[in-house]
Amino acid sequence: MPMQLLPASAAAFAPRASSVNVALGSKVEPWLTQTLKRINRVKRPLNSVLQHQRCLTETLSSPNAIWTLTSLMLPKTPESGFKRDASNPLFEAIM
Repeated sequence: MPMQLLPASAAAFAPRASSVNVALGSKVEPWLTQTLKRINRVKRPLNSVLQHQRCLTETLSSPNAIWTLTSLMLPKTPESGFKRDASNPLFEAIM
């Protein structure tokens, strides 16, 4: 039986949820702040957990959320620098 990477709702042209619930801890990790600043077109302050939560909710609720997530998962390395990893089916599917 083939491994299923994504739920049926992630199929092409499947209806998406109009909103998402984001729960963050009391402290935001620096990598999340850097990533949100890099991917968002609208520059906004990210000084509190609430601002991070609001920004992440808007990002994940957008129609382009699947592409945003995909771009976060792919390293910014030339293809020749990629290491093959048979234990990661998503990476193997992309390559």
